[in-house]
Amino acid sequence: SNWDGWAGDGGTLDVLADGAILVGGDVTMKSAEPDGTGGSIAFDTAGPFAQTGTLRASGNGGQSSGGSIDIYASGDADLGPLDVSAGNGGGGVVTSVVQGLLVADAPITANGSMTNAFGGDIDLEGREIRVSSTLQASGSVGRGSIALEGCTVRVTPTGRLETLGPSAGNVVWASGEFTMAGAMTSGGSNQVQYRSI
Repeated sequence: SNWDGWAGDGGTLDVLADGAILVGGDVTMKSAEPDGTGGSIAFDTAGPFAQTGTLRASGNGGQSSGGSIDIYASGDADLGPLDVSAGNGGGGVVTSVVQGLLVADAPITANGSMTNAFGGDIDLEGREIRVSSTLQASGSVGRGSIALEGCTVRVTPTGRLETLGPSAGNVVWASGEFTMAGAMTSGGSNQVQYRSI
């Protein structure tokens, strides 16, 4: 909603669980138009995480900013669609850190969609990571970033890492097997770094 000429920000959702978390429906924490900031969505579980609905913490309007989505799991995580895109305020932040297998087989979007917008940030970390959909953190003035970090990292033929705009970048850290069967596209740099753990 709007208050005294200012757009309202999105809400906050924090879920902490000792066991498995399954998100079977959509969760929307969008801002109001034209210049609000998307909300905050966070899940933290001592077990596995699975998501079939869409999580949105996006900005709504030409001057809006993206919010944040955080997913932490001690087991595996199967991510569904995630959206922290916004307007000129820039894309938001998606962070997922898991101890097991992290699967990203649905779109993750952190774009700044207007003329002077920055891209957001997508950070995925797990023992094993598999990307088979499109991850986007693009903006017309750049600075978006996508980072994947795991012992094993696989980007399948349908997977795509995209950070368009100047000073943007994709980076992959792998201590074991790294497979790039999809695409890495950036207006700045693409990096792959191997390291021992």
